[in-house]
Amino acid sequence: MTRRGWSTIAVGLTALALGGCGTVPGLSGTAEGACAAPIVTIEPAEAAPGDTVAVTSDGWSVCEDTPNDPSGEAPWTEVQVAWAQGEKLLDLGSTEIVDGAVEVDVTVPDDAAPGPARIRVSYEGLNVDGILTVTD
Repeated sequence: MTRRGWSTIAVGLTALALGGCGTVPGLSGTAEGACAAPIVTIEPAEAAPGDTVAVTSDGWSVCEDTPNDPSGEAPWTEVQVAWAQGEKLLDLGSTEIVDGAVEVDVTVPDDAAPGPARIRVSYEGLNVDGILTVTD
């Protein structure tokens, strides 16, 4: 095969590979890619009742992985935050999403029992939990 033939194959394979990541010059349509799911991180991972923990979370944005995203959804502006332990679910209110991320301080409830607990960050039915351990 000639050098030009190999170049043409390489360009074609590159276009196919990039087709799922965005737009490729000369090709039309939209790409379908997967956005990363939100995650919740709690620091420190162990705390006693009355202590404050830092809750951070990212991935809270409309999935716009291409410049021609057809979803038409408006950017998300806030999430709900809740304390969950056993059957108890305590609403802690809402907090603002800034550039797809959330940062909020949460005080461990005075009546929290020793053992595992969760801080839940939610947006319209999407619930993501961060785990912490309540100490004595």
